[in-house]
Amino acid sequence: MKEMDSRFLRPIIEQEILFASEAAAYLGITPQRLNQLVHTGKVKPVRTSPSGNLYLRSDMEERRKRMHGNQIAYISALFEKNEATTVYEAMNYFTIQSIFNGSDKKATAEFERLAEKFQLTEELSKSLRLIADDLGVELEVMEKAYTAVVGGFQQLGADDYIVKKGQNHYPNKLSEISDAPLFLFMRGNPELLTKRLVTVVGGRKTTENGEAMAYELSKELGQEGYVIVSGLSKGIDSVVQQATVNHQLPTVAVLGTPITHFHPREHQVLQGQLEDHGLVISQFPPSVKVQRWHFPMRYALMSGISEATVMIESTDKSEVLEQADYACKYRRPLLLPQVALDDRKLQWPNRYIDYGKMYAYRKPTDVLKRMEMLTTEDGTSARYAQQTIG
Repeated sequence: MKEMDSRFLRPIIEQEILFASEAAAYLGITPQRLNQLVHTGKVKPVRTSPSGNLYLRSDMEERRKRMHGNQIAYISALFEKNEATTVYEAMNYFTIQSIFNGSDKKATAEFERLAEKFQLTEELSKSLRLIADDLGVELEVMEKAYTAVVGGFQQLGADDYIVKKGQNHYPNKLSEISDAPLFLFMRGNPELLTKRLVTVVGGRKTTENGEAMAYELSKELGQEGYVIVSGLSKGIDSVVQQATVNHQLPTVAVLGTPITHFHPREHQVLQGQLEDHGLVISQFPPSVKVQRWHFPMRYALMSGISEATVMIESTDKSEVLEQADYACKYRRPLLLPQVALDDRKLQWPNRYIDYGKMYAYRKPTDVLKRMEMLTTEDGTSARYAQQTIG
């Protein structure tokens, strides 16, 4: 009888009893925080001992639900500028995306499939078990992913925008691209995305002449009514953005991090200024862990929202060349400095010599003239390719 009881109880105990470290991991908190909850009576061990407490899984599950409910309450601040259905749909999408290790391609396909079975424009906690079963993952994995995403969305402010492809504020040019991000996160003035956008970029390693060109060109383009698009990296990006701030010109800063992050750290003040007089935009949710490969991805977004890309300077190995590559891929005009085309020590300009929408420039007024021509020609006249204006 005792042997039978033992065989019967053992699997139940193994399934339902958690050690302190397991309980902390289940709740997504540190062991120290778990001890605090025990001391305040918010969590009760099923057994206490000097060697460590034991906890019931069902108790931890109930505690996690209460913690999750408090998280959701904070999300309501986002409903001031965003539809609740969009907020919930974004959280649900990025939960699915995290299950597939950040892959947009896999997440989009699964999200569309799941949308036929589940209501993905509502709070997801009631459907987590069913969705986990459908995806073939453990419920604990699904719950952990959802809790992390909800926690990340809490970092967004009431004035932040979450925009889905096809909705108002989603850039028209970007929506024409098949692999465009499903959601964008914005802080600032999204109306700037309806203006004439021109990307101005260059490498992190700069020259004095390159910085002078970037500053003057950004100022003159902005004063002519164009909205400058650039990143927020060190080097030419920061020169471009500083020019718009100094002259109070609207600009769009595209980040390789969530809009809740600052990278590099020393650009925190500059990023805040851009939020005040322009727009900061990202395709990455606030819950995502920043990866090195995220930064090149922003070039696709910059090229996708812009009418043209102006390269200031670059080395042969700079990642900023991906911006030019995306301009070619999306059939956007690409303006290169004549000084780079003439420099036989540089190899990178040769990659774009045969691109039908590549144009050369020597000075800022050349770029302004070219943009005016592109307006009337729609950028399709090949006879201007590789030709310097003026």
